[in-house]
Amino acid sequence: MAKRIKSQLKKLRLELAVRRGNTVSIREVSRTTGIAVSTLRHLEEGEVKGVDFATVTKLAEFYGAGRIDDLFQMVDERRTRLLAVAQHDTNSRAESERIGGVATPSLAHL
Repeated sequence: MAKRIKSQLKKLRLELAVRRGNTVSIREVSRTTGIAVSTLRHLEEGEVKGVDFATVTKLAEFYGAGRIDDLFQMVDERRTRLLAVAQHDTNSRAESERIGGVATPSLAHL
């Protein structure tokens, strides 16, 4: 099964902002951790192939994360695609029923 890493960093940054009652910018995270803004953006968007241990450690300290899976989660690609197709099919059926037609499931996205 194909797996990928999903970043929780943007969620953590936004949750921290809510707790503080003000915004927490990527620049602030960068200044505090010493991690480049571009790296943080790529990490938040999941656009990296790997992360070094020092970066993970700095992020864990900044966000007060006790475990790596608080920062990143392993996601099953096939399951994600199947859920997306199921949601698409549900939406298609609902729209089709609303206009009086018949929807057929699509597996073209797999």
